[in-house]
Amino acid sequence: LSGAFAVRATDKHVYVAGASDKAIALFSRDSNTGKLTFVETKGDKSLDGVSALTLSPDGLQLLAASVNSDSLTVFNRDPNTGSLSLLQTVVNQADNVQGLDGTSGVLVSPDNKSVYAIGAGTDNAIVTFSHSSTLTFVEALRNGTNSIDSLTGPASLTISKDGNYVYVTSATDNAVVMFKRDPLTGKLSFLDVLK
Repeated sequence: LSGAFAVRATDKHVYVAGASDKAIALFSRDSNTGKLTFVETKGDKSLDGVSALTLSPDGLQLLAASVNSDSLTVFNRDPNTGSLSLLQTVVNQADNVQGLDGTSGVLVSPDNKSVYAIGAGTDNAIVTFSHSSTLTFVEALRNGTNSIDSLTGPASLTISKDGNYVYVTSATDNAVVMFKRDPLTGKLSFLDVLK
């Protein structure tokens, strides 16, 4: 695999994203030695520039963010074999989805009800989806709207263990932007920024 890569590990499996290859490689992992053994590659055009991977808290899905295709791809995951099957692709500017230009990060909330992604291209946004087995667009919060400041060039995101706060780093603004999360709707409200 070439280009950027991301790794997400379970006890038995490791997933590596190959940005140039438009693919995710699956390796089995020996829990005693840590040794990896190649199992298979899952490729799809939606994985062009795949730059971030995340597992759902229940381990039944793997989500991929792809910067070149401006998309999120959802795979169902077999917990025994680690094998992936394509479930859904969500693309910027399709089916009313907004904010995913240059999608470079994705995470699932601890309660498995929300998915958040960052659009690091022209959108400079954090995007909220409701999550059951598939994703449904909720909102896109952009830099310069709703009192949001310093969200230019969002680079990474994380969520607090209790699921109440989402944090986004901004490479261009050299900042951390903080959002309060509504646990019922998944919607975010701007809270503060540290530069």
